[in-house]
Formats: sequence, C-alpha cells, structure tokens
Amino acid sequence: GQCAAAAAAAEARRRHGASLATATGGGGDASEPAWTGSPAVTAPLLDLAGSVADAAARLTSAGEEAEAASLFAPLASLHAARLRCLLAPLAAHAAASPLPRHDAAEGAAEGAVPQPLFAFREARTDASKQLLGLGAAEHAASVAEAFHDFRTLARISASTPPPLQLSTPAFAAFASGGAAAAPPLLAARSATAPTSAAAAAAAQAQLRRRLLQQYVPEGRGAPPAAPPLYAGEYESEAGFGAELLQAYVEQGPNGCAAIFRASVADDCPALEDELAEFLQRHPRLSWIKHVHDAALAPSDASAAASLTGAARALYGWGLAAGGDGGVLDRKVMLSLGKLCHHAAFLRDAPPHSDDDVAAGPAPTAPPVPGVLLAVDASEREEWRAVGVAAADDEHYLLRMQEKLPWLCKAGGAAAPAEALLESLLATAASPALCAERHVSQEEVLKLSLDVAHKSAWRLGDSARGRAARSERLVRVLAAAANADGQAWLHLSSRLRSISETGLRKALLEGGTAEHAAGDPRPLLLWSLLAWEADKRAGGGGGSREVVSLHGPLLGELLAALGRVDDTALRSTLQRAQTEAEAAAAEAREGGGEAAPLGEESGEWMVVEA
Repeated sequence: GQCAAAAAAAEARRRHGASLATATGGGGDASEPAWTGSPAVTAPLLDLAGSVADAAARLTSAGEEAEAASLFAPLASLHAARLRCLLAPLAAHAAASPLPRHDAAEGAAEGAVPQPLFAFREARTDASKQLLGLGAAEHAASVAEAFHDFRTLARISASTPPPLQLSTPAFAAFASGGAAAAPPLLAARSATAPTSAAAAAAAQAQLRRRLLQQYVPEGRGAPPAAPPLYAGEYESEAGFGAELLQAYVEQGPNGCAAIFRASVADDCPALEDELAEFLQRHPRLSWIKHVHDAALAPSDASAAASLTGAARALYGWGLAAGGDGGVLDRKVMLSLGKLCHHAAFLRDAPPHSDDDVAAGPAPTAPPVPGVLLAVDASEREEWRAVGVAAADDEHYLLRMQEKLPWLCKAGGAAAPAEALLESLLATAASPALCAERHVSQEEVLKLSLDVAHKSAWRLGDSARGRAARSERLVRVLAAAANADGQAWLHLSSRLRSISETGLRKALLEGGTAEHAAGDPRPLLLWSLLAWEADKRAGGGGGSREVVSLHGPLLGELLAALGRVDDTALRSTLQRAQTEAEAAAAEAREGGGEAAPLGEESGEWMVVEA
C-alpha cells in the first residue's frame, strides 16, 4: 500500500517537481509573495493531493485501513500548503480593497466575489471534501481550523450522531486544543484506534465548546479572540456561531432539537444574541423554540410572552407577501399562529366566570405587535399589530386559492391580494374565461369583493389606506356595471315610468326584455349590492367595509364609469341600492336569504372566516 502511494506521489513530483518544492519548502503564510497563488504552483499541489487520496481510497477498499490512515497526515499537509499559497494573494487583495460583507455576498453571483477569495474558499472545500470523504475527521478539522473554514468545523461539531472517527485519542487531543493546528508534511504512520460512540460524542462536545469560546466574541460586534488571517476576514465570512446554527438546521429534526437544548447556549453565552438573530431569519424554526420556552417558563406571564413570540413568527411567515410560500404552508402557519395567539391570551388572561359571560361577551386576545408584512400593492413593508380577525381574513384568501388553483402564482405559490383581485376581474370581464374555469361572472365578482374586504386591514386606516380600500371596491363595482352597461343605460332612460315592482323585476331579470330573452339573470351590480345589503341586514358583515351607493362611493363609481354628470344613471343606481336593501330586509323577516343569493359557488364560500 505504501508503495502504491509512493508511486502516485513520485509521478506527481516528476510532473510538477519545481512547483512542489517551492510550495512545500517551509514557511508559507500570508507574508509570502502573491505569485505563489498562481495555478502553476497550486495546481500541482492539488494533483498530488488527488493522487495520495486515490491511493488511500484503494487501500481502504482492500481492507488495509491502518495503511490508508498513514496517508492522512501527508494529504492534510498538501492541502495546507496549497491553502497557504492561496492565502498570500488573498491577503494582498484584502489589504488593497475592502472585501464584500458575507451577508451581502451570500446571494451574489459567483463573479461578484473577488477571485482570490473565491479560490481560497474553493480550496478549503477541496480539502474538507477529500479528508472527510476518507474518514480523516481529525485532519480535516485541523486544516479547517488553521484556515478558518468554519463551515467544515461547524458540520463536524454538529453532526448527529457524531461520526465514530471522532472517538480516536488523537481527535480527543485536538478537540481539547492539544494537537498542532497543521500536521507536518511527513508524519509517522499511525494505526486506527478502537471506536466508541460515547467517546465520539464527548470529543465532539469538547471541540464545540472550545471553538465557541475561541471564535464567538463575547460582546455584540466584537471580533473573535483569534486574529484574522487577512484584513476584513470576519466581515467577509460567516462566523463559527452562524455556521454552527446553520449546520444544526441542515441536520434536520435532530439538529433543530439540539438548538433548543440549553446546553448549546450554555457552551457559550455569547451565542444567545446570534441565536436570536438566526431564529428571526427562520420563522419556521423560531416558533418551535418559543413554544419550547413556553413549556419550561417559570410563570404564566413568561409563558404568554413566549407564546406571543411564537404567534409573531408564525404570522410573519404566513402573511409574507413575497417569496414562494405555498398556499398549504401558509394556511398551516396562520392556523398555528392563531392557536399560539389564543394560547398566549388564555395563559395570562384573568379568570372568566359564568357571571362574566352573563354580563357580556368574553374578552378577546389583543393583537400581536411587531409583525413585518406588506401593506399595499407595491409590497411596501411595515411593522404591524396583527389580530385574530386579520389572520382569519388572510386564511380565507388562502382557502380561495386552494379551491381555485388558477389564482395562485406560478408553481403554486400564494398570490398577494392585488394579484388576486386583478386575476378575478380579468376573469369576470371574459365570459369565455369564466366558462373555461367553470365559474360564473357573478361568483367571480363576489369573490372579488371578498378579496377587497379581506385584504382591507393591510392598508391601514390612514387617508392613503382609506383611499386604497375605496379604490378596490370601486374597481369591482365598475366591472359589474360595465358587464351590463347597455342594460343599465336602457333602464335609466325609462326610470320615471317604472314602478317599484317593475324596477325590482327589471333588476332581477336583466334590465331589458332583450337582455332577459336568452337566459334571464340579475344585473351583476344589483347582485353585488343585494349580497352586501343581506350581509349587513344579517349582521354577518364582520370587518367588511360598507358597500352602499347612498354615499361617496356612488360618485367614485360614476367617475370610474366616465359618467359623473349622468343624473339619470345616478338616480337609477340609488334606487337600485334602495331595492337591494329592501330585498335583504324582506328576506331576513321571512327567515330566508335575499333572492339573488340563492346560488353560491360552493359551500366553502358560504362559511366565512
């Protein structure tokens, strides 16, 4: 086995002898000339490392694990030599111009990262991939620490269960800080030691504690105790604390559970701030941590605060305007948010007796403050307080998209309210599209009104918000009026000669004999007015805006129709509003529902959130 490795190494040295002699010939830090980072120097080192790694893999396959392990130290030294060569030009570049911050560069294109930094990161990846692939965890961790490869160190520290390679005495010595940071190029042959899961877990915990103490600063914004390898390193690279938390998340449920265990933060109290910021960026994980904290809370007030934090995280995810959150995901998040919201209120609410119930309705949960969400069509974001009613309204919009998938964004992602409204109105304007999607114009327009109502809370109660709410309602009413434009004009031209009974009949049958000749149906605008009047008469309007043409909304509608000065149409619309209210009152007095509401588009529409 040693002969095979030696032969592979000799071939690489024959091809790249001069370059290898330069790279491995002692020293080798950031003070070396920048030319050492050229491919003429680093490529032969990678070639030789590949040859040694191949030889170790062949030995392992042949069952000669001890022989393979004897190649780990030389392999690690080759990678260390290559990284030292690449560090020199990186240090020179960093001294001449600031490197991009790691949070800004995370989503950047590959070309946006300076080439020396990109090459150095790639070389670290090459080293960890080869060494960990061979099971050389000690040597991978040693090279990673020497060159601040916190991602590799985090993955070794967070892997669940710990790999058995961590149970060797050599790794235990390294974990406690007793091993050299970089092994010599020529190391004595070492045999593998007996493995133990308990020893591996102990060594992993020791390594994690040491790295947290050494590389996570005590104060917010303070640099780690270890000096940087080059200027601006700790600003351009994610720190060990952030990489450790990310590594836990990548481990799945077991890793996430480790984040919640107090031992992780106990290893390093300074990690608390980093953990809080990390959880803010991961609401789907944050709420579980809050519920976990609530279960262990020492008082009702503390538990209520943790449950409120869970509701805030869940609402923040469920109400997000952008991104690719699916409809089902957001429904689940909002439902869980409401559950945590109610639980927080009940945990800290005063007792409510039967006498209190007799005196009036039970108190309701106050809104959850500090939820970041989009407030209008431009997706402008603001911090808002979110109540249970608002969550109910948003849940209804998600149910609508679940039942009518053509309302969703590409890929099934949930669409914001403005996009829903535009899609519904475009469908209502096209009878052919309605037929294709198996909905009637009346149903689509009623859904459009629902969207305007259910999304109104996002717009706020400022002058701008009130104007935006009215504008959405007017768009829906104008679409309904335009669908029967000629019928409304014909009806307004003979309004003086029509009795109340005749007007009601005309509104229910389409306004004109010609309109009713084929398939008589109510005028769409009349249907919407009667529907809204029926909800008000039955007390089921909830948070809905008042839709009535006995007020400013009429003038806005006429302006949208381009008929501000059409007094006949104004009078017709006002009388139509009066008839809608009368029809709703008559239906309620008779224990029924207003006539135009006899057919709904489905049971899911009848039961409002």
